Amino acid sequence: MKKTLVLALVPVAVIGALNGPAQAGPSRGSATLSVNAAGDAARSTALRVGDSLVFSGCGYAPGVGVTFVVVSPSATSFFGSPADANGCISSEQVESYWAHDAGSYTAKAYQSSKKRADASVSFSVAN
Repeated sequence: MKKTLVLALVPVAVIGALNGPAQAGPSRGSATLSVNAAGDAARSTALRVGDSLVFSGCGYAPGVGVTFVVVSPSATSFFGSPADANGCISSEQVESYWAHDAGSYTAKAYQSSKKRADASVSFSVAN
């Protein structure tokens, strides 16, 4: 069976533009990150290959870009989204991320530091 590697890359310049001017980020430990199947918030624990995944959370600096890094069994993907006026993020309106492989995934959100994630979540995707 032929496997297709899907890798969503956002140019570094775009990520930098999302982050805007340097601003103080949230205190460590206050940001959250969760994942669920698009349109089905109740299905965060039964994710399946082919699902469109939505990454969301709160506790970020309002109006400042957040970079998502998703590591799947076959690829590492990067994309970004600005935090809203309440300091919450959701990838639903800015990026479609499809679960292409069964296995273990890790997603991290970076805003206040490029070296250490503000929040992270590990999850599994089944066939």
